[in-house]
Amino acid sequence: MDFLLGLVLVAFQAMRESGLTWPLITDDDQDRRMAHLADAIRFREELPEERRTDAIRTYIALNPEKELLAHVYTETTRWLQHVVPEEADKHVMLAALNFVDCIAYVPLPEATAAVQRGSSSDADGASPVRPVRKPRTTQHGRNRNFSRRGTSNAQG
Repeated sequence: MDFLLGLVLVAFQAMRESGLTWPLITDDDQDRRMAHLADAIRFREELPEERRTDAIRTYIALNPEKELLAHVYTETTRWLQHVVPEEADKHVMLAALNFVDCIAYVPLPEATAAVQRGSSSDADGASPVRPVRKPRTTQHGRNRNFSRRGTSNAQG
């Protein structure tokens, strides 16, 4: 479980350093995302083996927080290599993926305002796209911020 707390702290720090104003993610938000995640997993499990990989690739490609998702998958894989597998491990993995989904799909106030400004009723026709923040890097040149809403490190 320590690894899960570590993931939460990494996500918190990345959210804090992003400079965005983050809304509260409520219990209802978490429940909705968990239901969606469980449905997606059940759907993939029902697919023929040869189609599962495509479904997983699609899930990753459409996720607005690809870097955070990749980090969670990597750390979860490392954790699984160092524990004796138990049935309860699936709940830990679901919790990790659920917080990624909660962060990825929480409506941001800036995005909502930008969409309203860019609506057809807006006279200036402003674009609904927010400016992309340049990612911060560590002393080793690694990205410290996860992307927000599908931006990549190359776009900074």
